[in-house]
Formats: sequence, structure tokens, C-alpha cells
Amino acid sequence: MKTPAHTFRKDINGLRAVAVISVLLFHLFSYLKFQQLVPDSDWFSGGFVGVDIFFVISGFLMTAIIVRRQQNNAFSVWEFWKSRASRICPALLAVVILVMLVGFVIQIPHTYRETSRESMRALLFISNFWFARDQGYFAESAVDKTLLHTWSLSVEWQFYLIYPLLLILWRKIFSGKYIPHFVGALFVISLAVSFLLPNHDSSYFMLHTRAWELLIGGLIFLLPPLRLSLGLKRGLEISALTVIFLNVMLVRPMLGWEPLLVLPATLACALLLWLDLEKSLLSNCVFQYVGKISYSMYLIHWPVIAICFKLGLLNQFIWITLFIFIYAAVSYHLIETKRKWHWIILIVYFALIGLAQAEVKNDGKTLFNNAMGNESYHERFYGGRGIPERGNIYTGKLPGKPQLVIAGDSYARQYANFLNETIPFTGIFSDAQLHFNGVYIIGNFEEHRFEYSELYYKNLIRVLKYTSANSLILAHNWKSTLFFGEETNGLTVFPTTSRERLEAVIKGIHYLADEYPSIQIFVIGQPIRADAVSHNCVLLKNSQNWLHQILFNDYNCPHYMSDSQATVKETNDYLRKICDKRNNIHFVDPNQALCHNGRCLLIDDNDLLVFSDGGHLSLSGAQIVGNYILKQINQVSHAGSPK
Repeated sequence: MKTPAHTFRKDINGLRAVAVISVLLFHLFSYLKFQQLVPDSDWFSGGFVGVDIFFVISGFLMTAIIVRRQQNNAFSVWEFWKSRASRICPALLAVVILVMLVGFVIQIPHTYRETSRESMRALLFISNFWFARDQGYFAESAVDKTLLHTWSLSVEWQFYLIYPLLLILWRKIFSGKYIPHFVGALFVISLAVSFLLPNHDSSYFMLHTRAWELLIGGLIFLLPPLRLSLGLKRGLEISALTVIFLNVMLVRPMLGWEPLLVLPATLACALLLWLDLEKSLLSNCVFQYVGKISYSMYLIHWPVIAICFKLGLLNQFIWITLFIFIYAAVSYHLIETKRKWHWIILIVYFALIGLAQAEVKNDGKTLFNNAMGNESYHERFYGGRGIPERGNIYTGKLPGKPQLVIAGDSYARQYANFLNETIPFTGIFSDAQLHFNGVYIIGNFEEHRFEYSELYYKNLIRVLKYTSANSLILAHNWKSTLFFGEETNGLTVFPTTSRERLEAVIKGIHYLADEYPSIQIFVIGQPIRADAVSHNCVLLKNSQNWLHQILFNDYNCPHYMSDSQATVKETNDYLRKICDKRNNIHFVDPNQALCHNGRCLLIDDNDLLVFSDGGHLSLSGAQIVGNYILKQINQVSHAGSPK
């Protein structure tokens, strides 16, 4: 067993710098790439392993504290918890206050409500449980979560609560013997659980799949010291740092997190701790100072990136990085180094938890954002506003025989106002559902949805049987209704399995094509999902609040986003294959109207939003995509023959 000194270990402090720099570069370059502000590369794609390095270091140090004090009969679990709280909570509290203050001023109600909810969970160290239920850490939508990074603090705090109790219990039973064996057994169990559990997003966030990283640090402390020559130690140090560097630069989490992605860097970090080099390559003054401020830097970096992303400010990445560094330095010197906060910090801490809960109950409305709600904007500018649904037959406003039929959910209804100004048509719409012969998917949020679904399909068949139109447009939120696997997310579905459901939809579409061969069917693919950048920016720019007018009146909101949405492309590729099976079915990709050269339009030439919310087209966006769809229909009609 090592006999740890009370002296400061520069190699550990340098490793903290490596960890925080890796995470910072990973997050920054991920979203610079997403907004196409850097070349299409995967720089620092494995930088998330910085969190794993932090875990290994934390496990090493906590084991040292607990075991050393137990050996001296001076360990108090209460004092341990109090010491950890005084180390973690003040700096965390400062960041949460700043995040809520910024959110209070510039975030729309829905976003600020979520920020308040995240703040409350972060302060209670339970955020990892809630983030595990949402989309994964590597999803593009992760940037919507301002305090996503606090999941790791929750994991550490949960470890601090459980780990000393386990060591106390073991010591009482076995009088302090076999502690390395006990910690080693816990390490093996957690690592096995991490490998054996299905590879899904919750595994990334939870203690039982992450504990092995903390425990390997503890195990390194408990092992006998390495007695090697300085030259051999230096060679191993260079090798370990090289492994970490390659892990940061080369690993790509294509399918989410799994332990194999981080195992090389984790083992390399453990080896560096075991080497215990007094004069490490990481002992230079730059790495030492960054290591000291690494906790505050980790706390502030993600909220800054998330907020700047939503405002389209990531192109100012040099100033962003400088602000992160300055804040971290100030936080370290004014907050982290002062450990005796006593009751003041406790009162403020729990008062902020209460305030966050109050903001959640108030739906995130503040003096600054009360007139900026997401819902009101969608209601005013959604392309299908005022158009009836629930399965009824809708006749367009232009006189004359209908030239086309359009059917589907709200992703079809969004074109209705555009068509009203363009062409005689007949529409059948029923939101939040998909219904074909032999398959239905129905949202449970309203009564009588099943009746609407049945009416929708009956009216669709009735219209197709008697219409003089020779074109049918089918548009749905295909990705959400067909490709969500076995998770129904509050939907009533038949068939219940995704495979059977897909097969039934294929049969349903092909049935329409075979039953009505004179009608050309145009399946509209899945549109991209807009990020919140331009939406929030336009709302702030058009706000009547005096502060918003000062800050954003002359601000140029970003007009484009990247088209790198893999699930949308996969969905459309699948739909395209379905359409290829019949000569009178044609696939139309709506993103061809919005995306060019890897960039997708968010704001048109008149400074109007293309999307009314995250997924639906606005009146302006429906005009852009609608004209493209009609162009495709005209091309097929003028060709005189299918495909």
C-alpha cells in the first residue's frame, strides 16, 4: 500500500489540466463543426474521456483520504461529507446562480423553465438520473441542456455517499484486512455491469456503470508502489500520455457511450497515478495553473457554450475561451480557496433550490420573457394554423376541381395555407397520428383520437375513390411515429413492434398505389429538425422588452444550420426504398428545398423563421418547401409516365 504524503502531487494536478482541456475542446469543436464554423473534421472527438480521467483521480484521492484516516482512527463520515460539500458546492452554486440569472433575462419561458429544473436537480446532485431519461449525451439536442455537464458531479457525489460507508462496513467486519481485494472486487463488478448492460444512453450517466473508473483510482492507491528506474518511469509516462492523446483525437462515439471507448485513457491515467513521478512532464507552470482552476473551468465551460450556441455566438470562440479561463481563475481564487462558508452558503444553496422550483411552477415566465412564449409563436406562424384536422375532409379556398389531395398529420397540415393560395386541393388531416390499412399510431393526449384516426382513413379512401385529382401527397412525422423502436412514448400503436409496424406501413402505402393506379403518390420525407439558435435569436430580436432591444436590435441572427442529422437521412433513405417498389409512388425530400452545400436554411431573405418550432414549418418555410413539392409533381405530370 502506498503511504501518501500530505504534499501536493504535481502529476495529479497536471492530469486535471489534461482532463479539462480535453472536455473543453471536445464540446467546443463539436458545436463549431455542427454550425460549420470549422472544417468538416473530427478534431478532439474523444475529448469526453476527460471526465473519465477526473473520475480516476477522484477515486484515488478519496480512497487516500478515507483509508489514511481510518488507519489513524480519525475518520468521520460526517466530516468527510462536509469536506466534500465545502469543496464542491460553493463553486457549483455560483455557476447555477449565473446560469439562472442569464436565463431569467434572455431565455424564453419554456427554455428558462427547463434551466430552472436542471438547476434544482444539479444542486440536489440527482441530474444524472434525469438526463439518463432524455436523448443521449452525444445527441445534437444535448446543447439545449444548459447544465448537462453536472451529471458527472451527481455521479461523484453519489459515490462519496456510498463508498465510505462500504469501507467502514468492511473494516468493521474484517478489521481493515483485504481492503485492496474488496475494492478490486467492486471494480470488477462495476466494469462487468458496464460491459454487460445494453449500450443505451442511461449507461453513460449512472453510478453503477461508472463506479469502476473511480474504483480503479482507489485500487491504484492501495497497490504497492512501483519501484522502477527513473528512465523506465519516464518512458511509461510518455506512453501513457500518448495513449490519452490518441484516445482524445481518434475515438468517435458513433453509437453512444460504451466502456471500450474510454478504457485506454482510463488505464493510462491509472498508470500515471501509479508511477508517482515527482518531476512529471505535466509539472510545467501552464498545466499546473490550469489544473488548479480545472474544477471551475469544467463548471462554467458548458453553460457558456450552450448559451452562446443558442445565440449563434460560437464564431466568437476565442473570446468564449478567454471568458471561460478568466471566470475559472476568478472562481478559483475567490470561491474555491475559501472553504469556511458555514451557514451562509447553506442558506443560499437551499434558497436557490426553492427559487428554481418556483420558476418551474411558474412555467419559466419572467419580467423579460413574458411575451416571448414558444407556443404563441407556433400558433401565430405555423404553416397549418387555422386549418381543421381530426380526420375531416377539408376543401381548399381556391375555386375549381381539386388538382391534388394531401393527407397526413401536422407535417401535412403545415402546407395547407400555402396550398390555399396556390392550387385547388382537398386535405385530410389528423395530428399526432399515422393511419394506413392495417396499422395505426395514435397520440394519447386527447380523447377520441382513435375515432379521429378511423375517420381520417375512411375519408382518405372516400376522397381517393371519387376525386378527379391525379396526385396524392402523403406527409407525416415518419421518424417519431415509425422509428422509435419498442418505446411508444405515450402513443397507442398497432402493430406493437417496430418491425411489424414498418412492414404494415409499407403494405399500407403499396395498397394505395395498387388500388388507385391512376393516382401518382408523393411521399414527403422527414424534414430536418431546426435547432433553437435562430428561433431564440429572432424572438429576442423582435422582443418589445427594453433590455432585449438594446442587446439584440442590431444583432444578426444565424441564417443556417448544418445538415448533419443522421437519423433524418436514415429515415428518408428507408422511405425512398419503399417508394422504389411501385411506379406510381415518388419520394420527395423536403430538405432539398432547404439545404445546400451542407447548410440548411433557418431564416429566409425577409428575416422570417423557416420553422415555427423545432420540427414544423412556418408559413414562410411551407411556401419554400411547398413550391419545391409542386415542382416535383409538375415534373412527373409533364413526363407523361411514371418513373
